[in-house]
Amino acid sequence: MSGRTPPWERRNPRRRHRTMTRTQRARARRAAKKAGRSRPSLVDNMNAMKRP
Repeated sequence: MSGRTPPWERRNPRRRHRTMTRTQRARARRAAKKAGRSRPSLVDNMNAMKRP
């Protein structure tokens, strides 16, 4: 693992949270299904939020 702290151990950001668009939610669900999970994980959501 790289030298960065894993997302689940980081503090919450001080700025406002963004909501996911329909496309981003679909992308996160697709990634979860491909990995064999029924629901998206934090990492699936973070990766989906990186793209517009």
